[in-house]
Amino acid sequence: MPQPMGTVFSVITDESGQFTPDYSDIMQSKVLVIDPGFVTTDCITVKNKTLGESKETKTYTEFSMREVLQRTADSIFKKFNIEIPVPAMQPYLEKGSIVVFDREKHKGENYDFAEILEESSRSVAKEVIEKIIEDYNIYDHSGMTRYKYIVVTGGTGEAWF
Repeated sequence: MPQPMGTVFSVITDESGQFTPDYSDIMQSKVLVIDPGFVTTDCITVKNKTLGESKETKTYTEFSMREVLQRTADSIFKKFNIEIPVPAMQPYLEKGSIVVFDREKHKGENYDFAEILEESSRSVAKEVIEKIIEDYNIYDHSGMTRYKYIVVTGGTGEAWF
Protein backbone atom coordinates (compact mmCIF):
# COMPACT_ATOMS: atom_id res chain seq x y z
CA MET A 1 0.00 0.00 0.00
CA PRO A 2 1.49 3.39 -0.92
CA GLN A 3 2.36 5.57 2.08
CA PRO A 4 -0.30 8.24 1.42
CA MET A 5 -3.06 5.65 1.11
CA GLY A 6 -1.80 4.04 4.32
CA THR A 7 -2.14 7.42 6.01
CA VAL A 8 -5.70 7.81 4.75
CA PHE A 9 -6.50 4.28 5.91
CA SER A 10 -5.22 5.12 9.39
CA VAL A 11 -7.46 8.21 9.43
CA ILE A 12 -10.60 6.27 8.50
CA THR A 13 -10.16 3.37 10.93
CA ASP A 14 -10.20 3.26 14.70
CA GLU A 15 -7.91 1.37 17.09
CA SER A 16 -9.82 -1.87 16.53
CA GLY A 17 -9.60 -1.61 12.72
CA GLN A 18 -13.24 -0.63 12.25
CA PHE A 19 -14.21 2.22 9.94
CA THR A 20 -14.86 5.54 11.63
CA PRO A 21 -18.28 7.23 11.29
CA ASP A 22 -16.83 9.78 8.84
CA TYR A 23 -15.22 7.07 6.66
CA SER A 24 -17.56 7.48 3.71
CA ASP A 25 -17.32 11.28 3.71
CA ILE A 26 -13.53 11.23 3.80
CA MET A 27 -13.24 8.64 1.06
CA GLN A 28 -15.58 10.56 -1.23
CA SER A 29 -13.96 13.95 -0.56
CA LYS A 30 -10.83 15.51 -1.95
CA VAL A 31 -8.01 14.87 0.53
CA LEU A 32 -4.48 16.24 0.45
CA VAL A 33 -1.95 14.13 2.34
CA ILE A 34 1.26 15.91 3.36
CA ASP A 35 4.04 13.68 4.67
CA PRO A 36 7.15 15.62 5.65
CA GLY A 37 10.04 13.32 6.50
CA PHE A 38 13.75 13.33 7.11
CA VAL A 39 14.77 13.50 3.43
CA THR A 40 11.66 14.69 1.57
CA THR A 41 8.18 16.07 1.94
CA ASP A 42 5.75 13.99 -0.10
CA CYS A 43 2.27 15.12 -1.07
CA ILE A 44 -0.54 13.36 -2.85
CA THR A 45 -4.26 13.80 -3.31
CA VAL A 46 -6.85 11.15 -2.71
CA LYS A 47 -10.31 11.53 -4.22
CA ASN A 48 -13.13 9.04 -4.59
CA LYS A 49 -11.05 6.24 -3.06
CA THR A 50 -8.17 6.62 -5.51
CA LEU A 51 -4.74 8.18 -5.35
CA GLY A 52 -4.35 11.37 -7.31
CA GLU A 53 -2.90 11.60 -10.77
CA SER A 54 0.89 11.73 -11.11
CA LYS A 55 0.73 15.50 -11.57
CA GLU A 56 -0.89 15.68 -8.12
CA THR A 57 1.93 13.68 -6.54
CA LYS A 58 4.86 15.84 -5.54
CA THR A 59 8.09 15.19 -3.71
CA TYR A 60 10.00 18.14 -2.33
CA THR A 61 13.63 17.37 -1.58
CA GLU A 62 14.38 20.90 -0.41
CA PHE A 63 11.86 20.77 2.45
CA SER A 64 12.63 18.13 5.05
CA MET A 65 14.01 17.59 8.53
CA ARG A 66 17.42 17.13 6.95
CA GLU A 67 17.12 20.70 5.63
CA VAL A 68 16.09 21.93 9.09
CA LEU A 69 19.16 20.29 10.59
CA GLN A 70 21.42 21.59 7.81
CA ARG A 71 20.23 25.14 8.39
CA THR A 72 20.71 24.68 12.12
CA ALA A 73 24.24 23.38 11.56
CA ASP A 74 24.98 26.27 9.19
CA SER A 75 23.77 28.81 11.76
CA ILE A 76 25.80 27.20 14.53
CA PHE A 77 28.88 27.30 12.32
CA LYS A 78 28.26 30.93 11.39
CA LYS A 79 27.73 32.00 15.00
CA PHE A 80 30.28 29.82 16.82
CA ASN A 81 32.59 28.46 14.11
CA ILE A 82 31.68 24.94 15.23
CA GLU A 83 31.05 22.46 12.43
CA ILE A 84 28.47 19.77 13.09
CA PRO A 85 27.59 17.58 10.11
CA VAL A 86 23.91 16.62 9.89
CA PRO A 87 24.65 12.90 10.49
CA ALA A 88 26.40 13.85 13.75
CA MET A 89 23.59 16.13 14.98
CA GLN A 90 21.56 13.56 17.00
CA PRO A 91 23.59 13.67 20.26
CA TYR A 92 23.42 17.47 20.22
CA LEU A 93 19.66 17.35 19.70
CA GLU A 94 19.28 14.96 22.62
CA LYS A 95 21.37 17.19 24.87
CA GLY A 96 19.92 20.43 23.50
CA SER A 97 23.20 22.25 23.64
CA ILE A 98 26.68 22.50 22.20
CA VAL A 99 29.93 23.21 24.00
CA VAL A 100 31.51 26.49 22.97
CA PHE A 101 35.16 26.71 23.99
CA ASP A 102 36.40 30.04 25.32
CA ARG A 103 40.15 30.19 24.58
CA GLU A 104 40.75 33.06 26.99
CA LYS A 105 39.07 31.30 29.91
CA HIS A 106 40.38 27.90 28.81
CA LYS A 107 37.02 26.27 29.35
CA GLY A 108 33.94 25.29 27.48
CA GLU A 109 30.44 26.54 28.14
CA ASN A 110 27.18 24.93 27.11
CA TYR A 111 25.10 26.93 24.66
CA ASP A 112 21.44 26.04 24.22
CA PHE A 113 20.70 26.16 20.49
CA ALA A 114 16.93 25.67 20.75
CA GLU A 115 16.25 29.11 19.26
CA ILE A 116 18.44 28.35 16.24
CA LEU A 117 16.70 24.99 15.73
CA GLU A 118 13.26 26.55 16.16
CA GLU A 119 14.01 29.29 13.62
CA SER A 120 15.35 26.76 11.11
CA SER A 121 12.30 24.55 11.57
CA ARG A 122 9.86 27.44 11.25
CA SER A 123 11.51 28.77 8.10
CA VAL A 124 11.51 25.38 6.33
CA ALA A 125 7.92 24.69 7.41
CA LYS A 126 6.78 28.11 6.19
CA GLU A 127 8.53 27.63 2.85
CA VAL A 128 6.97 24.21 2.23
CA ILE A 129 3.50 25.46 3.22
CA GLU A 130 3.81 28.33 0.75
CA LYS A 131 5.02 25.93 -1.96
CA ILE A 132 2.15 23.48 -1.33
CA ILE A 133 -0.40 26.30 -1.40
CA GLU A 134 1.01 27.38 -4.76
CA ASP A 135 1.53 23.95 -6.34
CA TYR A 136 -1.83 22.54 -5.26
CA ASN A 137 -3.76 25.74 -5.85
CA ILE A 138 -5.18 25.25 -2.35
CA TYR A 139 -7.59 28.19 -2.41
CA ASP A 140 -10.26 28.96 -4.97
CA HIS A 141 -11.10 32.49 -6.14
CA SER A 142 -13.26 33.11 -3.05
CA GLY A 143 -10.51 32.07 -0.64
CA MET A 144 -12.05 28.72 0.27
CA THR A 145 -9.89 25.64 0.30
CA ARG A 146 -10.27 23.19 -2.59
CA TYR A 147 -9.70 20.27 -0.19
CA LYS A 148 -12.17 19.11 2.41
CA TYR A 149 -9.42 17.37 4.36
CA ILE A 150 -5.72 18.11 4.66
CA VAL A 151 -3.87 15.38 6.54
CA VAL A 152 -0.41 16.09 7.90
CA THR A 153 1.45 12.95 8.92
CA GLY A 154 4.83 11.69 10.10
CA GLY A 155 7.29 12.82 12.74
CA THR A 156 8.34 15.96 10.91
CA GLY A 157 4.67 16.71 10.28
CA GLU A 158 4.08 16.44 14.02
CA ALA A 159 6.97 18.83 14.70
CA TRP A 160 5.61 21.34 12.18
CA PHE A 161 1.95 20.92 13.11
